[in-house]
Amino acid sequence: MTASADGKQQTTAPATATQFKHVFVVGFPRSGTTWMMWLLAKLPGVVALQQSGMFHALRDVEAWWKTNHNYSKQEGATEAAPEFDGTETLLAPAEYYDLLRPFCERVHQRVAAASPGTQIVVEQTPENLEFQETIRSFFPDAYFLNVIRDPRDACVSMLRAAKSWDNELPGRPIHVANRWNEYMRRAKILRQRTSNYTEVRYEDLKRMGVEELRRIAEWLGIEVTDALIREAFEACAVDQMRSRQDLPTGFFGRGKTGGRTALSRSDLRLVEHIVGDEMERVGYSREHRASRKQPLRHRIHWWLVGRLKRYRIPFLNRSKRFRAWLTHLCEELDYSQKMRR
Repeated sequence: MTASADGKQQTTAPATATQFKHVFVVGFPRSGTTWMMWLLAKLPGVVALQQSGMFHALRDVEAWWKTNHNYSKQEGATEAAPEFDGTETLLAPAEYYDLLRPFCERVHQRVAAASPGTQIVVEQTPENLEFQETIRSFFPDAYFLNVIRDPRDACVSMLRAAKSWDNELPGRPIHVANRWNEYMRRAKILRQRTSNYTEVRYEDLKRMGVEELRRIAEWLGIEVTDALIREAFEACAVDQMRSRQDLPTGFFGRGKTGGRTALSRSDLRLVEHIVGDEMERVGYSREHRASRKQPLRHRIHWWLVGRLKRYRIPFLNRSKRFRAWLTHLCEELDYSQKMRR
């Protein structure tokens, strides 16, 4: 979906790739990235695209490109009968990205065409942190805005969302905490590899939104007034967003800070033990006195992981053969029934 500052969509000729900036709003899911996207979409010259899934789809293409074609290997390869190690030997990295870059640019051009005078195209997909290298290969000058939220509040929000609407979010505190650490690790790598990177804390956006949004606008080269920023916050109030009909029920939670009180003391200790060091690095304080000491349930979890990893893989290999046989049998029965008609 696309959104422009005036809320209208128009059909115009696509803008060229050099006429606008590519901005990617990333962050741990349930951290306010959607809210951040809609705030930016209210600023002049900005059009937003919510979770296009484009780089999720290209992940399969990239996996194909890196496939190792063992069956083509042969001894004594010659010019007439060359040896190919994989598709990557046919398409060098630069050539591969040159072939797909026009496709990605055309998608953003169509988004930019939704509003005349577009200067910035914003794409909001939290998981794009996982595809940062691919994105930077397609858009070397891309900007990345990372939204960080207190991991305890994000955990509460994710656990509620996992129960309230159809999604693939993890439903246990230990999995949420481990995933938050992984996203922060990816963000650290991204910060080291590009100068077009900045962060905003969800709590700061709630507490001093005008100052924070002005800072982000200046970082992107957008001229705004405080009055315009206040209008953006009024238009993107949580109650307004919650009334949208095109989002899953329960997509927008309460939007409050300090919601971690919904965690039990045991869950709070577990989450803080896992994310504590990184959480403190970005300005959040621990609350549980014993969180620096590893909880027994955390040790049990990793013991079980080790045991399951040892026995699960052989089991899956055996069950995979059974599923393949069953699938083949069903296909044969279906084919036989069709031949009788």
